[in-house]
Amino acid sequence: STSAAASAGAAGRVAHRNGEPVRVWSAGTSTGEEAYTLAILLEESGIPRYEIVGSDLSPTSLETARAGRYSPRSFRGEIDARFRKKWFIYELGGVHVQPDLKRHIRFELVNLVDEAAVNALPTFDVILCRNVLIYMSPPARSRVIDMFWRKLRPDGLLLLGHSESLLHVDTPFRLKPLQRALAYEKPASP
Repeated sequence: STSAAASAGAAGRVAHRNGEPVRVWSAGTSTGEEAYTLAILLEESGIPRYEIVGSDLSPTSLETARAGRYSPRSFRGEIDARFRKKWFIYELGGVHVQPDLKRHIRFELVNLVDEAAVNALPTFDVILCRNVLIYMSPPARSRVIDMFWRKLRPDGLLLLGHSESLLHVDTPFRLKPLQRALAYEKPASP
C-alpha cells in the first residue's frame, strides 16, 4: 500500500539513529497484513534493525495476525513474483508468511483509548493508523492524537488513512509531504 511504502521510506530516514532499531507501530493492524507489508518493505530497503508492533482490540484478528496465514483472497493486488517467492509460502488453500519475517513483529492487544495499554508501548519512529480515527468520537480522537504525539520520537511521523486528517484538529504536528503520501511530523524542537 502507499501508506506502508511511505512508512518504510520514513523509517529509512531514521535508521541511522544511534544504532537503535527503527520502531514502527501499525495501530489498528487488524489481521496483520499491514505489519507484514511494512516488514517486507523495511527488509527490502536494507534496514538491518527494526521492530514493528501491530496492535488491535480484536483478539480474533490478532490470532490471525500472529499465525501469518491468509487465504489467497488477502492478496488482491499485484505482488511482484520475486516478493511472492521470497516472503511467502504458497500451500493448497492458503498463503503463509515466511517465518523469518515474523521475527521483527509482535502483535499486541491494545485499545487506543486505554491510556495504560498505550503507555506500556515503547516510543516509535513511525506510527501508521489507517481508517481507525474516523470511527471515534471527537473527544476520543483528540485523546488518541495526543497519545500518538507522546509515543513518537522527535522527528517521528504519523501516517493516517486517506479519509482522515488533522486539518481541523488543534495539534502541534506539522504536515509533511512525502513522495506519494502526506504525513504528520513531530518536530525535533517545538
